[in-house]
Amino acid sequence: MSEQLTIKRPIEELYKAFHLLNKRIFAGKLPTPAIVIQNQGNRTRNILGWCTSEKIWANAEKNIRKYEITITAEYLNREVAEVIHTLIHEMVHLFCIENDIKDTSRSGYYHNKKFKQQAEIAGLNVEFDKSRGWAQTSLRPETRDLIDSLNLDSEAFILKRYTWEEVEGEEGDEKEPKKRKVKPIWTCPKCEDPKIKTDKELNIICGKCMKRFIKIDPDEDDECDESED
Repeated sequence: MSEQLTIKRPIEELYKAFHLLNKRIFAGKLPTPAIVIQNQGNRTRNILGWCTSEKIWANAEKNIRKYEITITAEYLNREVAEVIHTLIHEMVHLFCIENDIKDTSRSGYYHNKKFKQQAEIAGLNVEFDKSRGWAQTSLRPETRDLIDSLNLDSEAFILKRYTWEEVEGEEGDEKEPKKRKVKPIWTCPKCEDPKIKTDKELNIICGKCMKRFIKIDPDEDDECDESED
């Protein structure tokens, strides 16, 4: 089973769902985008997906161009219906882009009533949020039934992307804390002043007694004054 846990599987299922839903909901009029799974990057947390407003994918000759629909990697491991709910949400955005419907503002963050209208036509419930507008969508029972009828492979979506903190925090996977590097101390063997912490090899003479500075173990003088190089 582990050999089959690849990113290829969920992407294939997402394409399958896109084509079937395009026919059933959008009369087959949506262009096929590049569907990808990637992390949120610098975007606001809890973003489940997004659709680009430009055709950012192209072949070498640039005579074939595609939009991009992203399903966020951090939220891939959800109920299949909810993953496809995100896909439908982004397909609504794609429909609006293709039909010159301005459905968002604030760099795509705020969803207006035009988005609400098209999302409801696509079979989604839409609720208002004062910060994001009509962005909060949910599945209607009949839309959930439609998704169930697609016979998607639920096991394809059991992967998700974890943060380094989540991975390192798992039991048995903890790392030893890094030890702070302590720099050697150089001082006059007679005056014992000044004291200098540095990784460099010093060749200096004390201005008071003309003795050459020596290097000592930092543990022998933890209370020394720091004069960093």
